This record gives sequence, structure tokens and C-alpha cells, in this order.
Amino acid sequence: MPRRTQRYSKIGDTMKTIDLSGKWNYKTDIDNSQTIDSIKFENNNFNLPGSTCDNRIGKKTEYFDKISKEAVRAPRERYEYIAPLWLQKKVNIPNDTDGKTVRLFMERVNIASELWIDGVKTDRQIIELSTPHIYNLTGKITPGEHTFTLKIDNRNLLNLDTMASGYSVDTQGYWNGVIGRIELQYEEKEHIDSIQVYTDDKGITLKIVETSDVHSPFKTEKATVTVNVTSPKGDLLGEKIFETKVFNSKQVDYFRYDISEIDYWDEFNPNLYTATVKYGCNGHTDIKSVKFGMRTIKTENKKILLNNRQISLRGTIDCAIYPLTGYPPMDIEVWRKNFKTIKSYGLNHVRFHAWCPPECAFNAADEIGMYISIEMPLWLNHDVCALETGEDPIHRQYFMQEAINISKTYGNHPSFIMFSNGNENMGDFDMLNDITTCIKAYDNRRIYTLTTNFDHPIMPCEDYLCAYEAGGHNVRIQNCQDKAAENTSLDYSSAVKDVPVPIISFEVGQYCVYPDVDLIEKYTGNILPVNLDAIKKFMIEKNVYHKLNDYIKASGDLAVKLYKEDIEAALRTKDFGGFELLSLSAYTGQ
Repeated sequence: MPRRTQRYSKIGDTMKTIDLSGKWNYKTDIDNSQTIDSIKFENNNFNLPGSTCDNRIGKKTEYFDKISKEAVRAPRERYEYIAPLWLQKKVNIPNDTDGKTVRLFMERVNIASELWIDGVKTDRQIIELSTPHIYNLTGKITPGEHTFTLKIDNRNLLNLDTMASGYSVDTQGYWNGVIGRIELQYEEKEHIDSIQVYTDDKGITLKIVETSDVHSPFKTEKATVTVNVTSPKGDLLGEKIFETKVFNSKQVDYFRYDISEIDYWDEFNPNLYTATVKYGCNGHTDIKSVKFGMRTIKTENKKILLNNRQISLRGTIDCAIYPLTGYPPMDIEVWRKNFKTIKSYGLNHVRFHAWCPPECAFNAADEIGMYISIEMPLWLNHDVCALETGEDPIHRQYFMQEAINISKTYGNHPSFIMFSNGNENMGDFDMLNDITTCIKAYDNRRIYTLTTNFDHPIMPCEDYLCAYEAGGHNVRIQNCQDKAAENTSLDYSSAVKDVPVPIISFEVGQYCVYPDVDLIEKYTGNILPVNLDAIKKFMIEKNVYHKLNDYIKASGDLAVKLYKEDIEAALRTKDFGGFELLSLSAYTGQ
């Protein structure tokens, strides 16, 4: 892990950052008994960004002696720590922060954080899985040296159970820590807080949130907003200047910018524009840029239309399985490699299974031309969990806010074409309907569904259905093998006829291949392959380990044939929305 000292950098023209990565003091708190007044830090070698497993903190995982359901369930973190963790660091705040807007930015935290500065609590606890944790320190910090204390808590505070890929022992584990960027950000009080780009077939509408020091209804400030757009070829398309009045400390304005000759974004032509916005107010200027793709998406006559042309989704899923780290990659190069590999198989789509990836994944998908579907970390039904969706009242409050956070944070990315509340949810569909109706009204840049999987009557807010049954008809061959065995004419036209929205077949495949236990040697990082080890021991005990390659080839050959039949049935169905495989890689939770 790279070790970095505190450094200063600039984003755009006006925002400055102080990098807080590197060594922090830490203290474990297994029974959650420590307070800011009682905590005593004795160790100074916790590296951020990183997890407790990265830092070899927690209960060391041991291999199982014998095979059992628990042994083969999934790999495990080499060091498992599920409890609060305290972190502390002295930070030198420079003089030019005085009078500025100041924030602490942590790109991804699992699952909750609290912050104290010089022993004084700052704001409420943040509980957030999919987007950055951000603390507003404006007026709460002065130039000079200050002690920052964090409490990171990865316990199941949201009653999510164990299945959603965003928080699951089956996939990325229950890692504790902070990954990605961790930094102080500061800029003038008159700055652009957010830019959202809404595209259509004539240009863009910009939703810009401007901030200022105006706090009175009797006071206004004149301001200008200047917009420049750069084409995918690097050509400047022209400048537009808008005059506005700032009447509030954080206000919203909409500005229109037409584009005459549009280079659309899609899987074959991942064209990216850049909008640069300059905001001038009260003698201060802020400049921020955002990349976007000119694309529209809608459903019409049971078709998915991208830029008014029908597309067919050929997808796989990502369950947040990254054994070397035990948490999602925060490096864009990893995502570029992943998406290029997926495209090399002839696929154009990735569904993120009950979790949302970090910003760099969206950036890579934009560049490469990958269509992605995002889900919240929600997978609750009585078949797999003690709870159903919505049985805990916190679900309604949390997931409504989570949907908005995801939209605000990642909504500009053209690759982000689909959104589902989660995977295989049952329970309170009134809650799911409310969330979907609200978020769709808030952000029309993608298509929506209540939940991925399970046939149900289509709600007015839903644009598509992703399930293994649709309108009472099977749309993958696991449940109609006899008919598939008769000939190669099986299709899902009956489902298309009876369902009013496009259908995407859910988790096509799921065909078991004998586990390659020789992959154990590749698990060199944070995740320990206890499941493969238990299976290997069992094979040796039963004197069949020498047949491993034969078992893999035989089961793999059958799986390939079955995948082929499943995919061809989807492809031969007229106006079928597409399919999502389970998957190009193994699912460690089974």
C-alpha cells in the first residue's frame, strides 16, 4: 500500500485539497464501550485508505477441518473485524482556509462514520454505503494544527441481513475502514456546489446549485454563469453567459445550452463532451467541469430505445467479488480492464447486483461504452433472510435517501442507464413504488424498475421488468428444459406479448461447474479461500482429487451447452429486452 504524506493539490481552478491518506493512530473497540473522552490511542500504524484486514486487525480466520455448509458458503476475510474502530490524526490546516467553505471528504466507508475535531463532535453520524461521507466543517475549524478523530462502524446498523452484495459475507465481506480518496476540501463560499446535465435530442439542460453568503430574503447578489461545451473531438462549441440573482445560501438554477450537430454516446461510439461552468459572484469566481455523453433512453412499444434506436442488452452481473482486496477497486485501471474483458465476450451490459460501484467504475464505463444497471444494497425476502423489505422502518427512510444520493453523485454518467431498488425483494412494494416514483420524477436520465427479479404486475412508474418469469411465462430455460430439449426454436414471445414493458431475463445460467480448488494459490490477498480448501480436503479424503480436471471439463462442457441454449432463446425472441448472465465469473456465495 502506498504511503503518502499530507500534500496540497487543486481541483479545477478554485477548490484545493489536503490529502489525509497515510498513517493514522487507531484503537479497536470490540464491545463499543469507548467514548471520545475515554479513548486512548496506542498504535500509530493504520494506513488509510485501507481496511482493518489490510492492516491485519481483527480475528484471524482459520481453515475448516471438515466440510460443512458453513465451510463451503464463501471465502472469508483473513482478518475479520466487525465493531467500531477509532482513528486519529493531527492535521495542519493552512491559513488560506480562513473564511472558506471546508469539508472532510471520504470516498467510501463501510458503513457508518462519526467525526470529532479536537474532541468536539462534528455533525451527526453518517450511515452511507454507496456514496461518499462528507462533513461540512465551515466555521468549525481554524488555521493551525487540529486533531481529527473518526469512529468507523461496520456493524449491521441498517438491518440489511447478509445477502445484499453491498454488505455481505458472500462477496466483499464486512470490511471496516475508508477506501478511495480521503481529503479536506476547501474553496470560496461563492462556489458551484453541483452540476447536473440533462441531455435530449437538441442539447442539454444544466441544473446548477450555486452557493453564496446570502442568508436574508431582503438581500440579493448579482451573479453570472458562463457555460462552455467542448465536443468529443476537442472543439469548443461556444460560450453562453447567463445573468442571475443569488437570493439564498444554496440555490438551484436551470440553464439551457443547445447543440446543433450531436455526436451521440453508445456502446460503439462512447463520445464524451465536457461542460465547463464559471460562476462569478461577489468578486469571487469558481470554475468546475463535468464530462457527459449525449444520449437519451426510454422504453416504447416494449422496446428499449437508446438515442431512439432499439438496443438489446447482453449482460453479466458484478457481485462485488474482489478477493485480493475484499472491497471494491478504487482504481480506474481495474475497471477498464474488467469492462474490456466483458466486451471481448460480446457483451455490452453489467448489472451491479445489490450494490453501487465507486465513481471510477462509472468513468471507465463511460469511456469504454458499457451500459450499467445500478442497485441499492437491498436484498430482503423471507426465502433468504429473516426480514422482508420494509419490515424495519429505517428501510423507507434510508433507501429513499440512498436513491437520491446515488442519482446526485453518479447521475451525469451516460453509462448509467438503469436503476433498480435492489435484488429479489419481497415485502413492502408500496415502499418500493414510492421510492421509484419519486426518484424517477427527480431524475429522468435512465429507466427504472421496482426490484430485480420476481414477476409482478407492472406499476405505472416501471419502465422494464427483469425477472426469470414474466407475465406468468418462463424467460430462462431452467424451468422449461423439456421443451428446450425438443428443438432449437424455444423463445419467449408469449411473455413479450403479455407484459407491457421490455423484459430482461434474470441471471441466465446459474449452471454449476465443479469448483477448481487449485485456484487456492491465486488467493494471495485479503480473502482466504476457506471454501475451496474444505472442498479440496474432502476430495482428498474421498480419493477423487486426481480427477479434478476431468470433473471441471465435464461439468464445464455441460454448462457451456446450457448457456448457449439460454442465450440463443433470448436472442431469437423478437423485441426481447435482453439477458443478464450469472455470470462470466463465479459467485462466491454459492
